[in-house]
Amino acid sequence: MEILHYPHEALTTVCEPVETPCELRSEVDEMLRLIKGIGVGLAANQVGITKRFCVFNYPPILVSYMINPEITWHSKKAGAMKE
Repeated sequence: MEILHYPHEALTTVCEPVETPCELRSEVDEMLRLIKGIGVGLAANQVGITKRFCVFNYPPILVSYMINPEITWHSKKAGAMKE
């Protein structure tokens, strides 16, 4: 498993919902290992898996994942920042 870079097709593909979350255990574990020490979050499509889930690794506060996340609210303020 490796992190993909733009313009890889998986990064612009609409991902499918996850139907059986228990089948993701090995992918979630591998993605957490992949970003350990180099990042905070990683979406499944960033490693070529076109399913709707992502992982977070921000120890010691948070090590977790989200399955089928949906944006339900956003601020009316717009902001910009350097990446």
